[in-house]
Amino acid sequence: LEVLPLPPLPKDLSSRNTNRVLVGDTNVAISFNADPIEFGASKTLDVVVSSVGNLNQLKQLALELPAGIKVYQQKPETQSSVRGKHLFTRKSFKFSLVPQHGGEISIPAVRIIFFDPEAEQYQIARSNDVKFLVKGGPTKLPQEQTAQSLPAELPSYLADSREAKTDSTDQQNQLRYTEPTWLESMSKQISTSLALLIIAALLATGTLIWWLLRLRKSNQPLNQMRKQIRSAESLEELAESYRHYLSKSLRLDAVTSSSEQLKAQLREKVSKPDLQLSAQSLLDEFDTLRFSGSGANIARTELARLRDKALEVCRGLR
Repeated sequence: LEVLPLPPLPKDLSSRNTNRVLVGDTNVAISFNADPIEFGASKTLDVVVSSVGNLNQLKQLALELPAGIKVYQQKPETQSSVRGKHLFTRKSFKFSLVPQHGGEISIPAVRIIFFDPEAEQYQIARSNDVKFLVKGGPTKLPQEQTAQSLPAELPSYLADSREAKTDSTDQQNQLRYTEPTWLESMSKQISTSLALLIIAALLATGTLIWWLLRLRKSNQPLNQMRKQIRSAESLEELAESYRHYLSKSLRLDAVTSSSEQLKAQLREKVSKPDLQLSAQSLLDEFDTLRFSGSGANIARTELARLRDKALEVCRGLR
């Protein structure tokens, strides 16, 4: 059996060679759900390469992704069968894409160069393009927002009516007798310094009570979220409760906040480097497990470890 070497790759194809060159007739197709997704959700692409030959050398598949998309690749699956005198191989590459912004996502076709032994020339197998819409989230380019301000001066006819009304009200107030209030009567009997001291004490007491009530009210949702973290029985439930706790602590919207926005706020608002690193690394662990497809079968010991780590971060953020 004589094995002939492949001819040199043409120069016009060398620049496009992002994947390995295959031998034998090859086809590539991408299947996906073209429906829009909400910001923060993932979109799964199934790239299937079919070839009359061996695909074992094709270990990975390169996608030309635009900026602002995180990708999590699952382990490829291979199926082989004999058809006549040829070995037919089908290899499936699944990718979970998590856009970091809203708007239309456009991904160009996957191109694979293969050598056709019967035609004795190189050819390109090209898949379909991928386009879908992401609802919500930040846009690629920030849009300038203009605030409408109220006019600095009232129109003359309104100003005149307001002045007339004020003059009339002032005249009525001058003619009407008003009973002195309790505070006015007391102010005539006590010194000015004592009155200021009483007022300051009342304001301080009111401020302290208001602050304590607000602190108690703000801690109630956080306490409830910590209970949800302790009782989480699945990776999805634990990751969602942890993200809600971070969003509440950092005063962000839990629905629209992405992992990158949470990590940016952690770097800005958390001063302890160890706590900052632990909180960010746990977000990355959750994203990797959720979008790689291995989170559904997570072991209970691993789930318990992630739960303890999340509670440790929560205690540090109090």
